[in-house]
Amino acid sequence: MLNYFRRLERTRNFVLILFAVVMVASLVLFYAPSRDTGLNNLSSSNETAAKVGSEIVTVGEIVTQKENLSQIYGGRSLPAKMLVDGMVRDRILRVETNRLGLTASDAEVADEIRQRNKPQDGKPFDIKVYEQNVTQQYGSVRAYEQMVRDSLSSQKLEAYITSAV
Repeated sequence: MLNYFRRLERTRNFVLILFAVVMVASLVLFYAPSRDTGLNNLSSSNETAAKVGSEIVTVGEIVTQKENLSQIYGGRSLPAKMLVDGMVRDRILRVETNRLGLTASDAEVADEIRQRNKPQDGKPFDIKVYEQNVTQQYGSVRAYEQMVRDSLSSQKLEAYITSAV
């Protein structure tokens, strides 16, 4: 075949140029840098990672939790399996407290939030500072308030279970 191309110099050059043009055209047409943008910002993803009853654990929640714990532990990150297991456990507790009617009330959640975020210098509770701090640490005020509600509800569930003992 090489001898064939040696004899037909014009054809050889045409084939090489045609091949180069096809390669360049395919690289230009099929280059799509925006296809993987979902991987760049997983913390806002709503894709379901686990489902417990009617409750779901999203990829965004896992990534946010992993980032928060990484900051707490000085850059070391926990295994994703451990995070997912903990979040599934929290969802199971939430489903059970809802089923038993042991969910924390809005007033209990508000009192607990004020207690946890009490200013050290004796100033009154500032809602703007609270929202800024919570958004920075937990991603959103709603997520933090749900976490506090789940914590109080799980304390109620534990008291309910151990009351018979």
